Amino acid sequence: MLSLTLAIIASTAAVNAAPVDDCVEAATSWIAGIQAEQCPPLFRYENAAVDACRAMPEDGWTRSTKSARKALLRDCAPSDAGFPGAKAQLKDGRTLSHCSELILMMRGLAADDAPPTETTMGVDGMAVSVGAALFACTTPEAIAKCRLPFSLHTNTARLEEQVLACDSVEPPAFDTVMRSLVWGSGLLPVDPEKRASEIRDVLAEKARLKALKEKALADFKVAREEEVGRAQALSDACMAIPGEMTLPTEADAAIAACDELLALWRGEDSVRQELESSGTLAEDYQKRLNGKVLNAASLHVADEARVTARPETLKVRRVALIASHFETLIASDVAAAEAWIDTYRDDMDPEWVADALDQVLAATM
Repeated sequence: MLSLTLAIIASTAAVNAAPVDDCVEAATSWIAGIQAEQCPPLFRYENAAVDACRAMPEDGWTRSTKSARKALLRDCAPSDAGFPGAKAQLKDGRTLSHCSELILMMRGLAADDAPPTETTMGVDGMAVSVGAALFACTTPEAIAKCRLPFSLHTNTARLEEQVLACDSVEPPAFDTVMRSLVWGSGLLPVDPEKRASEIRDVLAEKARLKALKEKALADFKVAREEEVGRAQALSDACMAIPGEMTLPTEADAAIAACDELLALWRGEDSVRQELESSGTLAEDYQKRLNGKVLNAASLHVADEARVTARPETLKVRRVALIASHFETLIASDVAAAEAWIDTYRDDMDPEWVADALDQVLAATM
């Protein structure tokens, strides 16, 4: 009785092992059949194919799925050109070969179902692993160049060469189902279309950043040139001759020019602030020239000590102009003279204000 039981177990094990052994034998044979001089080492793909065979499920096989499995192993050994058999064109534009049709039959899928992206039957995983090996053997030099690492800092010429390499990769003529499975296997050394797209995105970003850098430099050069002219104009206004001024607003303008010129030398004048807040002056230039002029020539338009001292002289002249213009107004327009006092009351000595009001009062009596 024990002998009979052991015999049954051995027979069952042999039955279960036979499909796996057939699959493993096919895997090694198929890999050997496509090995060519230009191929990279294919150990990775052969190991994946054998592992897929050994993961073949024991249960769930029917007469038709077993027949499909045997037919796949018998009829679908690939050449270096791909899997055998013509590819039928489906109505939706997809293609389907006899070998892929056998895979669909094993999995209980119809031709018009969405193409699968994962393998489940062991034998399909073996075929897909060999398909990935076929891909690796097609244009190995282009694949090697396409899969090189890259970043935003990679030389542009090298990136352009890498894109061309990716574009020149020639995948085997897989039908829609096999392509979907091979691309979803995780065994491809590189997805050339995806890689090329990623590299083109980096190239586009590099071009964008280059254009921004060039514009920033052009804007900086303009700002440098204009700063010198602005500094000279402020110097001229600051150093206006007090004796030639007739109204206090002229002194006010000269004082403001002195203050603005001093701010310009500190990198804080109003135009500079606008250039920075608007982004016209790029952040890199802002950081490098914080607290400094954009153009050293701007420092030489006037003597700093004279510019610093000038507002006090102008303030004295301003007071004199307020007083002298009041004298002009009181003689011709009392109402205007009174309004003049109100305008500059806080800027004048209280005694002058009191005297001016007395003159207005006297003029209206």
